[in-house]
Parts: sequence; structure tokens; C-alpha cells
Amino acid sequence: HIVRAILIGIFYPFMKRIGYGLSVKDSYVLWWGALRGAIGLALALIVAGEESIPIQIRDQILFLTAGLVTLTSLVNATTIKILVNKLGLTKVSPAIALIRSNANQYLRQSTENTVEKLKEDRFLSRANWNAVKEYLPQSAKRFSTENIKIETIAETRRRILEKEKSSYWHQFRDGLLGPVAVRRLSETIDDILDAGGMIPLSERKDLEESWKTPKLLTWLQSMPMAGRMTKRTFFERLSVSYDSARGFVEAQEGSTKIG
Repeated sequence: HIVRAILIGIFYPFMKRIGYGLSVKDSYVLWWGALRGAIGLALALIVAGEESIPIQIRDQILFLTAGLVTLTSLVNATTIKILVNKLGLTKVSPAIALIRSNANQYLRQSTENTVEKLKEDRFLSRANWNAVKEYLPQSAKRFSTENIKIETIAETRRRILEKEKSSYWHQFRDGLLGPVAVRRLSETIDDILDAGGMIPLSERKDLEESWKTPKLLTWLQSMPMAGRMTKRTFFERLSVSYDSARGFVEAQEGSTKIG
């Protein structure tokens, strides 16, 4: 665990920025939840069956590996749920919780109405209705209106962004968007989604940043010899920027129909 924690700490700055990105909470789960099981035990069994290795070393490797696998299964596997819950990774947003609560309340109300009708049935009137009520859905919990309002806005933003991302891949499938542009646009959507819908859609800076020409490329274009070499790169970036802009406009037109 110490070595794993050190390695995660060293590579965390890189893993945070490369690809989808690794959050602090996910790094804790990566550190504690990684089990050493099937592969390590299989390798230990291979070593145990290798007659060219002294029997004392073979038994020692098999014993240590089996002990490590057993401990990780007994300790890590049984406590990972507690860690995930403590980190809040399983927490449901108030907006989703409200939807589930309303559905639960609807089921309870419908069931109660059905029970009242069944009580009037002459064949079921003597049933133990108190026992039946124990199987009804529990009453819905009340939620803070302010938190629900904030989460509802965030959930709406997430839905719009997911719709926008879906539009990009539909355009790519139809041959209307290039591979570089669709990858760039999708990655920017993923970065915004990581914020949990807290970034207003009117304050997005991802497109402006992706369309900017690097200062180094602009400087190289002014050089006599390097200017010719960078000209192709400049036009490729210009083509991708235009492709991204056209795809973005198309996606926004589709997002307006999300209702």
C-alpha cells in the first residue's frame, strides 16, 4: 500500500491532466481498492511448480502471495464500500433524488387507492390490511427547495451537454465532422461535465481556446525558412477550427429541441 500510494502521488499530476482525468477521490479508491488476486496467485503457482527453483524459495513465495491475496480480500474488499460512501461517490444529486421520491410517492398513493377499493370486496374485506400496509413503499422524504433548484439547473446543463456530445458523434457517423474535430469537441464536453453542471453554458471558454493559433506557430510563420514548413500545419489547424465551429453550430441547433 505504501509503494502504491507513492506511485499514485508521483503520477497523479500527469493522470489528472491526461485523458479523462483522475480526481482526488478516485485516486483514494485506486489506492485502497486494487486487489492483488488472480494474476499474482497464478504466477506464484507457476513458481511453485518450477523444480529448478529451491523448494524453500518456492514455498516462501507461494505462502507470501497467498497471504497477501487473503489479506486484501479480507480487509480491502470488505472496507472499500465504506470508503466509497465516505467519499460521497455514491451520493445521488437532489434533483435525481426528487424524481425518485415523486415516483415512490406516486406508487404509494396508487397502491393505497387500490387497497381502499379491495377493502370493499366482500371476499377480501376480512384480510389483514395492517399487514398489507407494511409492504407499501415508505413515505417520501422532503428536500430543500434551494438545493433542488440548483441541482435542477445543473442537471439541465448536463442534459444539454450530453445532447451536444451525441450530436457530434452523429455528425461524425454521417461524415459531416472530421475525426480530429469530433475528438476535440468531445474532450471539451467531458471536461465541462466533470464540473458537475456548475459551469454556466454562457461562460464556456473551451471553443475559444481550441480555435486560438499558438503563439509559437504565429512566430514561426514570420520566419523565412520555417514559414513555409509551418504553412501546412497552420492550414490544417484552420481546417479543424472551421470543422469544429460548423459542428458546434449544428449541435446547438439540435440542443434547442431537447425539451
